[in-house]
Amino acid sequence: MGRVLVIIGGLLVLLVVVAFSVTIYEGGVREEKKAEAAMFHIAPAQVDRITIDGPDGTQARLVRVDERWVLPDLDGFPAEAEKVETLLHRLLAIDRKQPADSRDNTLKDLRLTDSSFERRITLVRGGKELATVLVGKARGPRHVYLRRADEDTAYTAVFGLFDASPDAVDWIDRGVRTVSLGDITAIEVNGIRITASSESAAAGWRLSDDAASSELNPAAAAHLAELLAGLEIETLQSPAGSSETESPELALTLTIRSGAAIDYSLYHSATASDFALRLSNRTETFVLSTYTANQLLHAAQRDALLGPSSGTNHHAATGVAGDAAPAAHT
Repeated sequence: MGRVLVIIGGLLVLLVVVAFSVTIYEGGVREEKKAEAAMFHIAPAQVDRITIDGPDGTQARLVRVDERWVLPDLDGFPAEAEKVETLLHRLLAIDRKQPADSRDNTLKDLRLTDSSFERRITLVRGGKELATVLVGKARGPRHVYLRRADEDTAYTAVFGLFDASPDAVDWIDRGVRTVSLGDITAIEVNGIRITASSESAAAGWRLSDDAASSELNPAAAAHLAELLAGLEIETLQSPAGSSETESPELALTLTIRSGAAIDYSLYHSATASDFALRLSNRTETFVLSTYTANQLLHAAQRDALLGPSSGTNHHAATGVAGDAAPAAHT
């Protein structure tokens, strides 16, 4: 009986070993197949430069600098990091599971040749090209034909042409702030000057002595400061735009903590409903929406900032402003 139990035990051990071996083998085969199916063996973090060429010669260049993505063709203006990372993750996740016909005439029809494409995306690390992919015609909603430039086979993939715009302006970070609220120490507009009551604008504002016949509206002063610190741009306009030759709708000057003065000039576009904003410390012209510009124009009015004197001249005004916006490009 003991001998039988020993034999049975040995068989059980053998079965466990065989099952374990089969599992390892099958797992290895699956991993090999998965590796073979992958179109790229590149991690998003490896890429530090992206070039996107369009069919009409347009080109967008994105460069990673100190963990930030910037646009070198727009004077290093910040790119929207989340949008760039989304592009990389979607592109690098593409596999070879859905090949298309790779005859030469088919590649031409699909706009997947070296001279005819919808997008050409080049990924670089440290000056060395990691991969170049050609994106051709759309196959359907969020599906395109594409191929690696160093291969002849075309594939279909979940990807959109709008994921890879060849226009640098489409990549700008619209959340970039022109100045931080905590850095504003004075605002000069429409003949009056208000200054921060203490080291931080959040502590309130004080009216300069040149407006002794009036007193400051504390909520209005805080609101104007918040608007200036929280301005969101729509896009960028060419510095050579027609708005430069027109009189500004609004001109104001901010003094920041470093002592530097920044001039803001807001123009109404002669050809569009949007407004153009130029800053003395930036080369770009920012485009603001009509809604944002009108808010700023209203908040900067002299009548909005000042109220009639109550008899006692209160130059100090306390108005708690909102959270400071992140500083950028002051």
